[in-house]
Amino acid sequence: MRLRSEVRARWRSWLGLALLIGLVAAAAVAAAAGARRTETAYPRFVQAQNGYDLITGGFPGNIDPARALAQMEAMPEVGQWARIDVAASTAILPSGRVAPAPELMAVTDLTGRAGFRLNRFKVISGRMANLRAPGEAMIAFPTADREGLRVGSVIKYIVGSPDAKRPKLAAVRIVGIMASPGQFPAVGASSVFSSVYVTPAFVDSNHIRPSPGDASLLIRLRRGAAGRDAFLRQKAAAGLGSVDVPFVQQVQTAGIQRSIRLESQALWALCVLTGLAAVAIVGQSLARQTYLDSADLPALRALGFSRAQLFSLGMVRAAIIGMAAGCVVVPVAVLLSPLTPVGLARIAEPDPGFAFDALPLVLGAALAAVLTMLASAVPAWTAVRTAATVRGEGPGPGRRRSPAFTHALSRACRSPAAAAGVRMARSPAVAGPRSRSGRRSSVPPSASPPSPPRWCSPPASATCWTPPGCRGSPGTPSCPSTASKRKRLRPCAQIPRSPATPVAASSMCASARSGS
Repeated sequence: MRLRSEVRARWRSWLGLALLIGLVAAAAVAAAAGARRTETAYPRFVQAQNGYDLITGGFPGNIDPARALAQMEAMPEVGQWARIDVAASTAILPSGRVAPAPELMAVTDLTGRAGFRLNRFKVISGRMANLRAPGEAMIAFPTADREGLRVGSVIKYIVGSPDAKRPKLAAVRIVGIMASPGQFPAVGASSVFSSVYVTPAFVDSNHIRPSPGDASLLIRLRRGAAGRDAFLRQKAAAGLGSVDVPFVQQVQTAGIQRSIRLESQALWALCVLTGLAAVAIVGQSLARQTYLDSADLPALRALGFSRAQLFSLGMVRAAIIGMAAGCVVVPVAVLLSPLTPVGLARIAEPDPGFAFDALPLVLGAALAAVLTMLASAVPAWTAVRTAATVRGEGPGPGRRRSPAFTHALSRACRSPAAAAGVRMARSPAVAGPRSRSGRRSSVPPSASPPSPPRWCSPPASATCWTPPGCRGSPGTPSCPSTASKRKRLRPCAQIPRSPATPVAASSMCASARSGS
């Protein structure tokens, strides 16, 4: 009943406090969820884009490249493959600078698999190139940043020998800036390609014959990284053990993860700092709210509420606020999720936008509720002790305890009125007010206060004043005259409220006049 009364009276302040706690906790939870999302962005990107497991390329002189490529494509451990051929090796940038091989080579897959089915491209800016358009090309974002290229830039390639007197030029226009597995900046590892992807139509229109010796093979194994050793054994058994394997996805992923680690650590630090700030701010707010709600505790204690009941009331109040704050944490954290991940992980994120990470969200909501209750425990107990001390039940010389039977009987009563009646019946002195000596008075608090003293001084406008309760006529010794009304008379004694008031008043006034 008391809880319902407090909810009706204070729900606005409770709701405001719950919103404050929920918003601050949601910021910390969103930072934690963003850190987890940043850490896993690139591995999920590789999986979503059907990334390669390894790349072969570089053939010794005693091995036929075309035959070796065909043999590796047919190995049992190979699940998918795409052949990358070099279409042109020397480029002329829009600034006029010549970029020799291998700085900005033009590469393509004549079958159209690379970038579209295997190791798929993710468009960051622009659009995908049309495989039938010879003048369109795409470029990886690290290469575009390094060379100062953007969508619409035109690059000219030297087709044929760059040492010819009048080399043939073929121009392509960048229609898209993309990202794909292996093309992110990596710490301790190099990028797979620093090149421009041209279409098969570019090769056909310029009558280019790619050399098998310059080709590479993107391979996705059937068992993923677990099948790499089996593939190397099969390659060695086919007499191709000397064929180079320059890129392995696991090594690339480890290097790229080291590049992203700083960003995830920054988000974890933000989560910790936000949590500490939330504890400091919310702790003070909860203490203040508990102090404001404790104004009625002395009255509730006088009505028979025990310390445990008052403390439980404060904790239930904190639990309601904490649960309301926990309900705010989850939706607000989800609304903040599009702000993460950050940096390179934001480019790699395969599912940008809203994200629901159950672990940090549920854990954050539960922690918000629990920490709210823990932060309210000390102020609630302090408020209960203060209320008991004000009533005289705290430590001090005037402290008295009810008998054990009375205490147990009052606790057994569910109604506060019944509990108060039991205490007053068993310990009547508890009901009375305190005297100056610190003892309880036996006079019930409902007794009427004493009547104020009556003065025998006459009013200034009266020619002959008869004091109330006095007998006699004006000018007689029993009643003061007009001349004597200016004398300062002493107050009469308090006249008790009884039927004999006139007689008592007469005698009291007579004694007062004789004394004056």
